Amino acid sequence: MSGGIARADSTKNSDPYKVGIKKPKTGGFVGGEFGIGSAYSYASVRRYWYSGSSTHSTFPINVFGGYQWYFYDRPWFHFGVRVRGHIGYTNLNTSFSDWGWYDYQNAKFSISSHAIQYGVEAQFLWDFLNMGEHTLGWHFAPIGLGGSTFFGSLKASIPNTTNSNLSVEDDLTTKTKFSYLFSTGFHYYYNAKHMVFATYRYQYYSSDYEPTASNKASYHITAYNSFMLGYAYKF
Repeated sequence: MSGGIARADSTKNSDPYKVGIKKPKTGGFVGGEFGIGSAYSYASVRRYWYSGSSTHSTFPINVFGGYQWYFYDRPWFHFGVRVRGHIGYTNLNTSFSDWGWYDYQNAKFSISSHAIQYGVEAQFLWDFLNMGEHTLGWHFAPIGLGGSTFFGSLKASIPNTTNSNLSVEDDLTTKTKFSYLFSTGFHYYYNAKHMVFATYRYQYYSSDYEPTASNKASYHITAYNSFMLGYAYKF
């Protein structure tokens, strides 16, 4: 009789949803993510009144880590908070052509632009499907802080003009910008250890490069949307 009571108490105390017992999905995690985004680039050579623009894809890649807490819950009522930070790299290279007011000929721009990106955010969690080892949920981060450090070079060529050898090439000044960060998406857990994320992230950043030399070349980059796919291991 007493043995049966002891076994029942032991089972009750091992309930992961009982107050005071660590939730199986609570803990730290590390992982990586990659995705696709969009950017708008504008370049000009003011000395010759040439300019051009391009909307192009970007391919960000990040590593991230953080900690998540799940509160008192039941299988149908899982809520939590996740704090995470990331750092990564985005290649913003692009090329385009446009005409200028100087002599109405096409100018060709080639941009080598790169960004180191980083950010922190707090996400609200709701796991709406919990079936044994499988969990499906939604995450939402209304407030976050993101930053980007930009560096690169610009080359402009104006062929077939009276000055057929005209070429402007310059390194662009390094700039660091901070911006608002928003994200939302879905996550899947297997056995509360393996975590897969599909996330839309809005991190508006805009940078105006200035030339390091005196040729009056300039470049402006604006990027904001990205769709990310990631994996993390919770320990």
